[in-house]
Order: sequence, then structure tokens, then C-alpha cells
Amino acid sequence: TGPVSSRVNIRGRAAAMGSFGSATMYSWVCLLLCLLHAVLAHPCDSEVQSACPERASSELARCLKDKSEHESPTDISSECADFIALNAACAADIVKSCDEAFFTEDTALCLSTWTAREDLTPKCAGVLSWALPKQEAADGDGPTDELGMSEKDYAEKQEWRAKRRA
Repeated sequence: TGPVSSRVNIRGRAAAMGSFGSATMYSWVCLLLCLLHAVLAHPCDSEVQSACPERASSELARCLKDKSEHESPTDISSECADFIALNAACAADIVKSCDEAFFTEDTALCLSTWTAREDLTPKCAGVLSWALPKQEAADGDGPTDELGMSEKDYAEKQEWRAKRRA
């Protein structure tokens, strides 16, 4: 067993570790996605799973409000009640601007961020003002985008880029 067999053995171990590493990475990615889903779930997620698991998203408001339609007894949290009101008041806006994304983690995001306030119906805009959790005051120092940059940070970055280009 000379140097040639040692190289083959090392390559075999590396190949085995590569498949193990891929499986481990896949497991971590799956775990991360599950945790992310749990964090991003909408305010009525647990109520929907308990009371109306087989309903279409467009029928959930009616089902959640009517206890006689619940598959199992379910108490509706105040956050869920607000989310039900939002979905009901903004039904036309959700159909028009949010690809009919009723009772999803994107519903509030679509109505509050992706759709211009002036494009919402007055009823939806009114409910939106109280149905969503209040965001911290925007003083320019807190994170404002997906990278965690505040408006102040972004302005400083733009200034730095301009100086660098000059």
C-alpha cells in the first residue's frame, strides 16, 4: 500500500464527507425555512389551523368570525381579530393589488408597503391605520430596509459613494 492507495483512500473520504456535508447543509436549510415560516406567519395562523384549516383564503374571514363554522373550538386573539378586519375591509384592494393574497404573511406588507396609500380604498386605508401593529417612530436612526440600514445610514453611504467616484 504505497502512495497511490493513500491518494485513493483520501479521495474516497473526501467524497463521503462531501455527500455528508450536502445532507447536513440541506437539513440546516430546511430547519431555517421552517423557523422563518413560523416567524413570518400571519396573526391568524394558529386560529386558521385550528378552526378553518381546509378553507380557501378568501373564505377565512367569514369562517373565523362564525364560531358555528369552526372545525374545533377556537378563541380568536385580538391580533387575529384586527387581521380579520383588515382582510374584510380591504378585500377589493387585496384582489386588485395583492394577487388575492388573503390571510398570508404578505397581506399586511402588500397593503402597507407595496401599495401606495392613495391607491387604497378609503375604508381599507382607515382600517389599515389601526389594524397593523404600530412601527417604532422613524427618527432616521432605526433600520428602515431589508439590510438594516436607516435613512441616515443610506444617506451617508450615498455620500461616501459620490466621494469615491470623484
